[in-house]
Amino acid sequence: MGKSRQAHCTTRPFAAGCARSPQQLRNSYSQWICVFTSDHTVATWFQQTIFFGRRPASPDGAKHRLQNLSICTGLRNIGLDGFGVSTFGSQHCPICELCETMSTLPKLAFIGVGNMGNPMAMNLVKAGYSVNVFDIDPAKTSHLQQAGAHVASSLRAAVTDVDVVMVSLPGPTQVAQVMLGEEGMLNMLGQGTTVIDTTTSSVALIQQLVALAEKNGVHYLEAPVTNAVDFAALGRLSIFVGGSLTAFETHKPIFNVIGEKIFHVGKAGNGATVKLLTNLLWFVSAATIGEALMLGAKADIPLNTVWEAIKSSAGNSWVAEHDVPSIFAGHYDPSFSLALCCKDLGLINDIAHSQGYQLPMGSHVLALFEKAQAVYGPQAAELHVVKLLEDQVGHYLRPEPV
Repeated sequence: MGKSRQAHCTTRPFAAGCARSPQQLRNSYSQWICVFTSDHTVATWFQQTIFFGRRPASPDGAKHRLQNLSICTGLRNIGLDGFGVSTFGSQHCPICELCETMSTLPKLAFIGVGNMGNPMAMNLVKAGYSVNVFDIDPAKTSHLQQAGAHVASSLRAAVTDVDVVMVSLPGPTQVAQVMLGEEGMLNMLGQGTTVIDTTTSSVALIQQLVALAEKNGVHYLEAPVTNAVDFAALGRLSIFVGGSLTAFETHKPIFNVIGEKIFHVGKAGNGATVKLLTNLLWFVSAATIGEALMLGAKADIPLNTVWEAIKSSAGNSWVAEHDVPSIFAGHYDPSFSLALCCKDLGLINDIAHSQGYQLPMGSHVLALFEKAQAVYGPQAAELHVVKLLEDQVGHYLRPEPV
């Protein structure tokens, strides 16, 4: 047991193949770090002890574990459970390269960790970024802290000495409150910092913020996101980025962590426009799916048959695929509120009005959602627009048990 054994460090993915370069190591962050030795026990010990079969919560956490085990200290022997294990220096040791690569990731702040911000921040922490999080509701930050995020006591503390500030807030009112004024965030940031604002906001405010940011030497990218909360948790958001193409390309790795389909849509303000026009289609579908289901139900066609027929037709939609189960369950998708629907529909109609025309369907759907909000309250789930119809008809869309 006391005999020294020579070891060679490498990275063994779960699947076949072996990552060698720092870039590959970073991309394979969730892989196990192994040590190939003449004794299988040592390799197993490293697998179980260094990363415990899972990735560390943050780059600092990984470096702390490795350094505490005296692995990344270059050419020297260390004793582990009676074994002497020799490692190479940073020029040859992939473990050392991993630490060095991870240390080059930009330091992030994430402001606003609500329904969408929370899973985005979590994915960035899991991907190895050092993330400061801040929210006016401290309860929203607790499990992020457990995962390895740093919870800041204030907005200023969160954004001090970071490279990129991510923002996810309910709407333009909250964005203006956070960004503007003498104590606004844009006056706290150092030159060269980048703001990535994922809020669905107004075109006019975005253009104002971009101009102010540029004056302060700060890069500002609007990057509203779409798809549901469950997609956010999976890192499968679609993201519409407006602003500097250079800044977009620089921070593409961040977008790739939180999103699946990433679009650069041109100048600042275009991101909001694209996001809002997709939301118009969403809200129209949300209103009409209830009417379609009601037509079938009142004709005594089984609701599951109606639903399957819709999904197999030209009338299929995201709402039909994703949201109908929440109607059938009677909870109407609590992940998005009527207040947010009305906010976005107002912004949609504002864009059209600013360009000198009206949206007949947009105006009608806004009135419908405003009526649902007046009846059920602003925090009621988005698909209460369907419940509004159910209450009017006196028939509730609940399929018979199969």
